[in-house]
Amino acid sequence: MFKKTFFVASIIAGTVAVLGCSGKDDDSGLTDSGTTNPGVVIPDTALDSIGFGCDADAYWFDVYITGISTGGWLYIYQTGSSTPWNEDHPIDVYETAGDSTWTRLYLSLDSVYPNADQVVSGSTTLYDCTDTTGMQYTLTYVVEIDDGDGNIGVECAVWGDNADAAPADDCDRITPDAATQIN
Repeated sequence: MFKKTFFVASIIAGTVAVLGCSGKDDDSGLTDSGTTNPGVVIPDTALDSIGFGCDADAYWFDVYITGISTGGWLYIYQTGSSTPWNEDHPIDVYETAGDSTWTRLYLSLDSVYPNADQVVSGSTTLYDCTDTTGMQYTLTYVVEIDDGDGNIGVECAVWGDNADAAPADDCDRITPDAATQIN
């Protein structure tokens, strides 16, 4: 069995453009005045890096966020097909820093190809990741994250087959040149 892992982007201030659909007007973050982490600056919620991969059985998505996030959504569009199948999946919080400076979201989707009636949002996908079907090369991905205050879609990124075909006009594009594929 082969595995393909893609690291879409590692966003470091000044190195790669900061991702975002919209943002807060105040970039100063919040300061914890409580006893847990007194004086720690809690940064505004922002995408830090997105990694994803797939094999014959599953796709996985690993999203690192600066600041606090309550989760987000992954939208997958089959933009490279004349008969597209599109999906949306919640991405849940996997772990957080004790001082609220970062959050990690993670999602794993088992492939149920070719059984479309078995697709369950947040659990399974119709998409196959084998060279036999080549489906993985027809997909465009959009990740939206929510902040810790309940604001939806405060940051987003799009990448894949055809970012312009996905309904993600306000999202930053991550070019395929930023991705590294490991077989």
